[in-house]
Amino acid sequence: MISWSRKSRAEDKTGRSAKLPHRYVFVSGHPRSGTNWVSSLLNLHPDCFCDGEFHFLILRWAMDGFTSLPWYLGALEPQRSAAERAFQQLIRECLVTRAKERLEPMGRSIPAVLGDHTPRLFRVMISPPEARYIVIQRDGRDVLVSYTYHLLNTKAPDVIHESTREFYRAQLAGLDGSAEAQRRAATNLLAHEPWVRYYANFWADHVLHDQRIWASVCSEGFGAYVKFVRYESLRADVENGRREIYEHLGLDPALAAPVSKETNTAPGFGGREDLTSFYRKGESGDWRRYFTPSLAEWFQQTAGSALVALGYEPDGSWVNTVSTEASDALTCSRN
Repeated sequence: MISWSRKSRAEDKTGRSAKLPHRYVFVSGHPRSGTNWVSSLLNLHPDCFCDGEFHFLILRWAMDGFTSLPWYLGALEPQRSAAERAFQQLIRECLVTRAKERLEPMGRSIPAVLGDHTPRLFRVMISPPEARYIVIQRDGRDVLVSYTYHLLNTKAPDVIHESTREFYRAQLAGLDGSAEAQRRAATNLLAHEPWVRYYANFWADHVLHDQRIWASVCSEGFGAYVKFVRYESLRADVENGRREIYEHLGLDPALAAPVSKETNTAPGFGGREDLTSFYRKGESGDWRRYFTPSLAEWFQQTAGSALVALGYEPDGSWVNTVSTEASDALTCSRN
């Protein structure tokens, strides 16, 4: 475990060494990969507060543009470094302000570690060692199923890509609040090739981007400040998994409260499955209940290389193991 005490030091804008009043953690990953769950596990620790989704990546992209071309003054020193300091200070102030807003009315002091859990691409927001990063990875096939249900629950056509928006609207029209209607709409979307290919590609681009940024961070000597967490491993052994996460943040695991259904921290949220809720059971391998041979082929052609890169499959032969039983079950649910 890397030492990361409250007395950690960093250089301030004058170059002098300064004590850090807070440290920061950023939890990221593709939507429906477990970012919310991991933040809830973090909040079981009294010395950590990780709340909400700031979407700081929007600001990071703006900074990338601001410093992107050599004839932009923002790309030149000393302006570039001044802008980066201001960007990081903005993030600090947002996180501290949020913690004060939520905790002070309850009489709680602001803990040492503050965080954000936006499901997003992995990028460095505050420079290590002041900040640490947790990147969640999950099997893209399970992500596809879970994300499909999630997008149905959001009922927001404007966020759906135009290639599938009208088909998505048609599925929303058939929802009546029942689990049966929700499952029927989801299986219709998962039988729609443009939907599958778009979101399979969305997942593949995301996780492969994270791998590239990880390599870049390692080359800069910051690799020890980033922890990749496999969703399936955490779900299978949440106690050892969260102990490693707390230790990554320099927190004593013994101080953390136990996981529970009431705090939505138990694996799979206690095993319940409510298809109309944000909190589904998150079962590993649940994709096999939904994948038809056609769906598997579309996913493999679009995102198979990412499955291999992340170690979920050794090759594309998994497509041949998809049962026609799922196909028959889905046909019945759509009728």
